[in-house]
Amino acid sequence: MKLSLIVPAYNEESRIGDMLSVYLPVLEAAYGHQFEMLVVINGTTDRTEAVVRSYIAQFPQLRVLSNPDPIGKGGAVMWGFDEAVGDWIGFADADGATPPSAFLKLTEDIEGAGAVIASRWIKGAEVSPRQPLSRRLASRAFNFAVRTLFGIPVHDTQCGAKLLTREAWESIREKMGLTQWAFDVDMLFQLKRAGFRIVEQASVWHDVSGSKLDVGRASTQMAIAITRLRLLYSPFRFVVTAYDRLLGRYTPAVTSMAGSRLLQDSVILMVASLIANGVNFSQNIVMMNVMGERGDYPQYAALLSMIGIAGLPVTALMQLVAHRTALYLKEGAPGKIRPLFARVLRDTVLVSVVFVLIAGFNAGWLAEQVNVGESSLVILTALIIGLSALMPVMGGGLQGIQAFYWMSFVGIVWAVSRLAIGAGLVLPGGGVSGALVGQLIAVLVHLVVCGWALRPYLAKRKEGARGHEGPLYGYFAKSGIILGCFSGIFMLDSIVFNKYFDGDVKETYSRIGVLARSVVYLTMPIAWALFPKVVSKGGSDDESGRALGFGLAMVAVISIVTAFGCWILSPFVANTIIGSDAPETVMQLRAFILAMSPLSLVYIVVTFEIAQHRFAVMFPVVIGFIAYLVGLRLYHGSFMEVCLVLGTVSVLTMLGSIAILPWVRFRRGAASGVSA
Repeated sequence: MKLSLIVPAYNEESRIGDMLSVYLPVLEAAYGHQFEMLVVINGTTDRTEAVVRSYIAQFPQLRVLSNPDPIGKGGAVMWGFDEAVGDWIGFADADGATPPSAFLKLTEDIEGAGAVIASRWIKGAEVSPRQPLSRRLASRAFNFAVRTLFGIPVHDTQCGAKLLTREAWESIREKMGLTQWAFDVDMLFQLKRAGFRIVEQASVWHDVSGSKLDVGRASTQMAIAITRLRLLYSPFRFVVTAYDRLLGRYTPAVTSMAGSRLLQDSVILMVASLIANGVNFSQNIVMMNVMGERGDYPQYAALLSMIGIAGLPVTALMQLVAHRTALYLKEGAPGKIRPLFARVLRDTVLVSVVFVLIAGFNAGWLAEQVNVGESSLVILTALIIGLSALMPVMGGGLQGIQAFYWMSFVGIVWAVSRLAIGAGLVLPGGGVSGALVGQLIAVLVHLVVCGWALRPYLAKRKEGARGHEGPLYGYFAKSGIILGCFSGIFMLDSIVFNKYFDGDVKETYSRIGVLARSVVYLTMPIAWALFPKVVSKGGSDDESGRALGFGLAMVAVISIVTAFGCWILSPFVANTIIGSDAPETVMQLRAFILAMSPLSLVYIVVTFEIAQHRFAVMFPVVIGFIAYLVGLRLYHGSFMEVCLVLGTVSVLTMLGSIAILPWVRFRRGAASGVSA
């Protein structure tokens, strides 16, 4: 047998018939009975197998392998390779994008090589029609990453036509381990490691309609897969081993949830959050350096804490809108989304106006309490808080429809705008007020971009679409109390430092607090990705419980790794950001990071319970906040006293929050009849 061609097929009923009608006659003309085609059907829910079997009577060279479970493209190809009997073993996509004449050209260069692969990205290749820009950018970025990480000297690892010699395949078979997005890279990498020559040949490729590829999600999955593969063949293999032991057992359960992909969405949001936090960190560095020379930074940090403390409970609006939006989409009632937005935006604007007016009338008293001096700064801060209240409403819509790429983009745009505009106003001498005006403008930019992203849902409602039903603000009030108390525990330290400490000491402590909070910020995207996947009206099922377990495990691992990394790098970080690497400063930074870290787990439990329409977590969080206030009132004489109070409250709140979870009854099917 000269040639074996493997065709992996997943729900290809509409396309594989055309592919077989073209390929089989051409291969028969070229090789007669010296070829075989194995169509490997995996996890198919349509008539793909019936279509393929209808060709067997005419072409006995055709064989069918069928697995009811989805084993991925790589799994299907490897199964086909194992069953093949040809001297040359290749595979082609079921859509027929690579014509048979182009596949047969691969055989011309196979002598003396271990593999010949088709390429759409070298001179002489014909691609029609031209791929969309998003596909081209994703492809080039992926190829750059592969060439950099693995040193594979090819321009197109993902083109769906490759041919190997039997010797080459049998040499690498036992080393192949990835069956999803990185299968092609894994195969080429193993061939390179085994010393086989890889020939890249310009190919003809025609785009075929009906692709099920989501470029955004596929790019994320590919990035995860090649990162895992590179780690497996590096001194950091232990990271993969630790992941498999701690998180791997949750992965099948989570990825099997319809539309879930918690890991991928978390990675999307975490990468964007890292970028945004990096920009925000740069903004803080600029403000620290510029305002530090004038002694204004502690005031600015205290005002930012006011914005944060006021803003986090307002994110209950985000949870409210995300919860309702996700439920409406699950119920098949998208017509309710626009009336929901109209009502919440109207009410939020009204409350924001009242809030700003009250703050304006009491600006002098508030400035005295926070120790910021000028009442105008309090008024600017109140305007930011009032306008920022609209941000979670818009963000909740993006979260509810699971538009995580838009969420990521919006977050980065906001951070960049805040840095660029704020720095532009502060550097010439704008001071604290300049930084606040920059933040106010950045909020406006955020709202405009969000509105653009949500325009399909905010457009005029179609005739006959149902309006919003039921009460809203009971849910908002309960979740607002929980998030407000959490934000107090999370952010109150800056106000305490500004109020009770003087001079350089309070500035140092404020900087330490900003650095320590970044450990918690890093894991928050996991909770954001989890929320719309587990929404219910009060009941849980087994899949939601497994998703929570997966999220908790991810948060725990990331928190431990981050805290450990910060511990090791504390002298460098303290010297670079705080301006001192004295043993006392390093010890304080390490202590505050440890004190903050438990709040990462608290936040994901809080998010899960709010998504599930349960509010028992209110008790440990509210009690923790009250204990924090009492503790700070009694013990604020030194940094370590404040740190000890925070650490004690963080640990006890974490234990209390997790303790309520065994009382949750994960039963199949969501409970109904629980209104907001």
